Amino acid sequence: MPRRLRRAAMYVLVLGAATIVMIVGMSGLLAARIGGREAVLVSDFAAARANAYAAMQVGLLIIEQHSEWRGNFSTGQFFSPTPIGDGTMALTGIDPRDGDIANSDGDPLLLTASGAVRDARYHLQVLLSPTSDPIEVLRTAVHCGNKLTINSGVALRVNGAPASTNNEAALSGNIAGDLHAASRSGSGNVSGTTTIPAPEKPVPGANVIATYASRATAIPAATKLDKVVLGPGINPFGIPNPNGLYVISTGGASIEISNTRVFGTLVINAGGGTVYIRETGLFEAAGSSRPALLINGHLEIVTDPDQAGLVEAALDTNFNPPGAPYAGVSDSDKEDFYTSALRGLIHVTGNVRISGPIAIRGVLLAGGEVRVEADVTIDHDSKLVDSPPEGYDTPGPLSVTSGAWRQVVD
Repeated sequence: MPRRLRRAAMYVLVLGAATIVMIVGMSGLLAARIGGREAVLVSDFAAARANAYAAMQVGLLIIEQHSEWRGNFSTGQFFSPTPIGDGTMALTGIDPRDGDIANSDGDPLLLTASGAVRDARYHLQVLLSPTSDPIEVLRTAVHCGNKLTINSGVALRVNGAPASTNNEAALSGNIAGDLHAASRSGSGNVSGTTTIPAPEKPVPGANVIATYASRATAIPAATKLDKVVLGPGINPFGIPNPNGLYVISTGGASIEISNTRVFGTLVINAGGGTVYIRETGLFEAAGSSRPALLINGHLEIVTDPDQAGLVEAALDTNFNPPGAPYAGVSDSDKEDFYTSALRGLIHVTGNVRISGPIAIRGVLLAGGEVRVEADVTIDHDSKLVDSPPEGYDTPGPLSVTSGAWRQVVD
């Protein structure tokens, strides 16, 4: 190759190498600049996230330490963007149930915390769910606002919780278990611990029963129900209530219920009248956090000791048809047998008289007096304490719902 051509080729090679070196150098500078910017963004994002968590912790502290927070922050703005470090934090809240933070202590709260640092943003949400505490009477097997009377020759057995009265315990007969009372009279024996005077335990009024009645399916007024089955999927008087919630209004008259099974909640508005449970009957709530029998009036249990219970063949009635299963089982035959029982919360605004055999598992409440004229056993159901029915609880603090922490994006 001529020397001139070799020199030209060498020049091109040197020029190309220099260009490559320059490009590599510029690329390195550009990469360093980009890497530096990404490092700043990563750092800012981490700081924004920390600011959001800080805002959430401040909000949770406000709710914990200030009982009036619902009224103070009714607009949902806990605090607007507030300087913190190199950025800001903010917190808002909404009531996801009805949109009104201030109208009920029993409503949930959805908090949204925001953190910002320069161009970085982070949003965090937490759902707080209401908790409730049972009213004190749910921790008793039987409680009355007036006198508790045990007749001579009979025994009241209470298991798992005390018999209780805000008044006098007049004991001609015996109590097998604990007793809470304002005072005591009579020669009867108490096998457990006696607490006198015991603190007064308020009994809910008729307004709670009225709330349930307003949601219930009405049954035509009658002076007697016999061989009736009511449940979430069965109502011989009309359309079934999906919660098994039914109401009878007697206009102040008394009503007799016999040979009947209710799987749900039966509300009876008897005014000054009396509800008589005769012969045999089975009343049980359709859920552990629901009442079984609510009576605005008086209750007398005069079941027949000679009647074995709800014997389907003898009464020619299927008491566990579809729509009212027993222990989860329904059938179409008439071959089953059920013992007379009250299972769940039984609340009576007036007086209660027990003069016939019946098994009670739950809590029996009476605004008036309770008179026991036949041996009866009441087994307390602790599920009513763990999950109190609506109206028989007091709002507790909000708690963070399990798995409720989550990042949200704009």
